[in-house]
Amino acid sequence: MTRRERILGVCVGGAIGGLALAWVVQTSVIDKFNAVQEELNHELNREDKLEAELDGLWRIEADWQEKYTQRTLSADPREAGRLFKRDIMQLLDMHGLLNDADTKATKINPIKFKVNRDNDFFEVSLTFTATGTMNEVVGFLRDFYRRDYIARLDKVRLTADQSVINNVNLERRRSSKSRRGRSGKSSRGSGKGLGPDGPLLSINVTASTLVLPQLEGLEHPVMEEIMPLERGRQLENDLAAYNEIFENSLFEPYQPKPVVAKKDPGPKDTRKPVVKKDPDPPPAPPSPRRVGADQQFVVGTTVLNGERIAYVIDERENEPPKKYFLDEPMDDGTLLLIHPRGLVVRVKENGREKDYFYRLGDNFADRAELNEGDHPEICQALEEEFLS
Repeated sequence: MTRRERILGVCVGGAIGGLALAWVVQTSVIDKFNAVQEELNHELNREDKLEAELDGLWRIEADWQEKYTQRTLSADPREAGRLFKRDIMQLLDMHGLLNDADTKATKINPIKFKVNRDNDFFEVSLTFTATGTMNEVVGFLRDFYRRDYIARLDKVRLTADQSVINNVNLERRRSSKSRRGRSGKSSRGSGKGLGPDGPLLSINVTASTLVLPQLEGLEHPVMEEIMPLERGRQLENDLAAYNEIFENSLFEPYQPKPVVAKKDPGPKDTRKPVVKKDPDPPPAPPSPRRVGADQQFVVGTTVLNGERIAYVIDERENEPPKKYFLDEPMDDGTLLLIHPRGLVVRVKENGREKDYFYRLGDNFADRAELNEGDHPEICQALEEEFLS
């Protein structure tokens, strides 16, 4: 082998050895370092995610205690039932509905317990019957919804002694016939069994409250004292809105407006009428759909199972009040809004739409065109109705 061949062999061997060394360093050092660095970055990202989850869990735990467990009466269903019954009885007594007399007997059924197998919630329910006036009943309902513990009314049934109302209506008709000839006015009449707050009502109510399950590792604070709130759980509007129920009781026998005797117009004017050269065009005849508007009255509004209902009585018919629902035809338009103070009906006139306000207690003929200046509260409620 020549000297030149030996040098070339050494160079080739050195190159191969260098490549082998580089491969060994890459696989045994650099790749492992990169793998360790990647794993470290993954663990750091996982740490950030776990910290975020822990922060969220802490907030969930705080909300669970503040918004839920602290708004329950007890962690024990029987103790919660005892406190719930005591509070209901205090409310009934406060509003004159807890009475042992024969005419106003109050009956409270035994407490029932029902467990939800999916989430271990206990439902504690209580059913009672009582007798009282509309003012007493609505006062109880108002203060029940001002309690802050988790509770609801599953059923509220009000009934009036129909014989009392029929006797009052009969007495009023007799009194009206006997007095209308002299003064032109009808007497209101008192009626046996009907007090100044209307007839006595029988009320049947089922109320329930919740007992939440105790979660492992979490504290379970409960309500220390039952206190009424200035604004209730579900009452978003002013508490004074309940006065509308007092003033417009559906159980108060309807009293039509007194008939005023027409004045004597005096001797007939025999002079010839003065005819204008350019007389104004005669007004358009009233729409036949408005016939009887002065004999139809808005007598009540309510909400049943989340659906708003308006009640209208027609003096031309001897029938119970008629129910109207939203978006139904009413008078000469379409019912758009049912509000504690009245109704809004949209009418199409001469190709344009107008909104009219029917005040609770007034007849259809007394409706007024809806405007922001005279009816700001109604306009706001109508706007919210279309935005919702």
